[in-house]
Amino acid sequence: MLDTTSAARLLAAVVGLLLISGLLSIGLDFRFISQTLNAFKQDLQVYRETLSSDDIAGIAALESLTKAAQQNSQRWKITILLHSIVVAALLASIVVMLHGHVLQLFP
Repeated sequence: MLDTTSAARLLAAVVGLLLISGLLSIGLDFRFISQTLNAFKQDLQVYRETLSSDDIAGIAALESLTKAAQQNSQRWKITILLHSIVVAALLASIVVMLHGHVLQLFP
């Protein structure tokens, strides 16, 4: 069995890992998806010699591209929300576990 302080340290480590994963997800994954969608739209200009302006505008306005950008934005918000809820729950657990004990997570 873990004592209260050890369990609280373990939960604090989990909180740290969740924060890191959330930051990496937001900082890398979602930014990469957004940059890829923007690059695709910008790269369409390269095809001006072979495609008409209407064709390029039509491709840039494709519903799939618009939905991909919207879904990326929604997933970004959901990721922040879920990470926040889990971190808050874990922090609350730490506080409840250590209630009445001297808070010595990191002596």
